[in-house]
Amino acid sequence: MRKRNVEYTVKHDLCLGCGVCSDACPTHSIVMRVMRGEWRPQINSSTCLNEKGCNKCYKVCSGVGLDIKKYAGELYSDAACYDKYIGKYEQLYTGWSRNLEIRRSANSGGLVSSILIYLLQNKYIDGAVVTHYASGYPLRTEAFIATTPEEILNSKGSKYAPVQLSETLNRVILGGQKIAVVGLPCHIQSIRKWAKIDRRLEKVIFAYFSLYCSSERTYYAQDYLCRYFNINKNEIKNFSFRERGKLKFIGHDGNDILSSKGVEPPSYHKYYRLIGSHFKPNRCQMCVDHYGMLADLSFGDIGIAPYTQDKIGINSLIVRNPQFKEFINEAIKKGFVELAELNPDLLNKSQGDMMFSRLQKAKAPEVSETSMEGEAYASSITLKAQIMKENGLPVKECGVCWSTQTGTEPLENMRNKRYTKADKIENHNFTATISNLEDSTKYYVYAYAINDLSLIHISEPTRPISI
Repeated sequence: MRKRNVEYTVKHDLCLGCGVCSDACPTHSIVMRVMRGEWRPQINSSTCLNEKGCNKCYKVCSGVGLDIKKYAGELYSDAACYDKYIGKYEQLYTGWSRNLEIRRSANSGGLVSSILIYLLQNKYIDGAVVTHYASGYPLRTEAFIATTPEEILNSKGSKYAPVQLSETLNRVILGGQKIAVVGLPCHIQSIRKWAKIDRRLEKVIFAYFSLYCSSERTYYAQDYLCRYFNINKNEIKNFSFRERGKLKFIGHDGNDILSSKGVEPPSYHKYYRLIGSHFKPNRCQMCVDHYGMLADLSFGDIGIAPYTQDKIGINSLIVRNPQFKEFINEAIKKGFVELAELNPDLLNKSQGDMMFSRLQKAKAPEVSETSMEGEAYASSITLKAQIMKENGLPVKECGVCWSTQTGTEPLENMRNKRYTKADKIENHNFTATISNLEDSTKYYVYAYAINDLSLIHISEPTRPISI
């Protein structure tokens, strides 16, 4: 029986290019290719098992959505705090690396690098999945497994470009060693979905680290910066979006190309306007997981006073997993990092429009009223409805709920489990069957749809259906 695979994700422009589907494929039938500036999976149909019922690639796909808040609540049920934007968390901090060179050379405060090095040197992990620019391809990102402090430091710095993780996670499984994974919220979502159905992966991942993310940028953003500053890509040996806060193109002679042209390398905040609202992948504009709600630790900037007065580098840090407070406290005692507590309102304000523009404008999907599909038989009826509008976020679940009384609050029907999920969805039309209904009873039926942010819309009820 054929089920959905990631061809559905690509066809509907929901792919985030994370590459996790490639490693999750049991027959290695998926490879990642750059298409129109973004990573996309390509399936070898001759070895794909989709016709035989496999859809593992679809099951691990973050592009088709998941109930983030529900899953985060399960993962971090013991966390002490909750914020409607940050999610479940144990503690918030600002801070920086105690190693001044790491702090100076990192884009912010160097916390990610220093905490990874602390975990590595204290043998909590054997390595970390991180990202750098590929050797010989200075504008192409590459994920790899860092097993030394030097390799971890080689990955420091922001990459406002597509990042895919294929070929790293399978090596992690085969190696059988403890690993930390550093990624964007979408990477963490996909890996969590895979780990939920594959114990091999769950056993080897010691920690999930997420970077705050307002959106990726396609590779076209880097191409545009080269054209804007009149730089031939063949001239570039190394590239950095924020080398000590500035855009850097380093030539094969080791010199900064912009400086050699008599141009002062622009600071991140000055040049970012050139690409900030452009080159965004479609699915990124639907994402509401700015802070990485499924990660044990989440890291980002803190661009608000008084922290903007810092001239060296400072991070914000979200600790979600209560167990990691022990590791954080130990890292402080051993001189790896310096931390201070942070207020959640201040953290949210510091993220500004990067976060609020999507979360505050997010709307529930819209569904039509239900109608009967055929006739009622015995104690069951099949109903049909339509998803009228998605309103910018993927619909993760739809179906019907019912009541035997007028004026009943529809959500009460959901809470009392008087609902059934759709058994067939095609081109936004769906059907759902209600069973075990009682004779001589009138039923008021509502259609419902829920999106990736758990926003729900419930239709007006049908005219009563008699059994």
